[in-house]
Amino acid sequence: MSEELKNIHDKLKVTHEKAYAEVEANFANLVALLNQLDPIKLISQLTLTFLTVPAGQFNDESSDIHDWARWIEFLTGYLLAHNYPQNVKTEIDGEDLKNVDDLLTKYFNSISLLLISERPNIEKDREIDLVIHLANKDI
Repeated sequence: MSEELKNIHDKLKVTHEKAYAEVEANFANLVALLNQLDPIKLISQLTLTFLTVPAGQFNDESSDIHDWARWIEFLTGYLLAHNYPQNVKTEIDGEDLKNVDDLLTKYFNSISLLLISERPNIEKDREIDLVIHLANKDI
């Protein structure tokens, strides 16, 4: 493998490890918040706030309503898969919604960074080097 490809591979490895740690930290922060809030009231409030569309309003592809539909589905699945938390905040307010929004944004952005920083297979790099070498070789 060329030295340049090794350097790129090493940088991707560092970026990938950092992104992985961010995903874990962001998920832990999200879970900590979810454990403080009543799940049914949270999902209800999120649905009413972010999925209700006024009559006559059109939401195009770039509307955040599409993100919220996926995020609410994700949260619902997570909350259904875990025990109902006890001694939680039952009144969901704007600050709670903002915190949920911030943490979901950070979590899903960190997943995106993790996916795009995924290291290529070193064997594939060697195959690419061989192809480049053979392509540059006078046959």
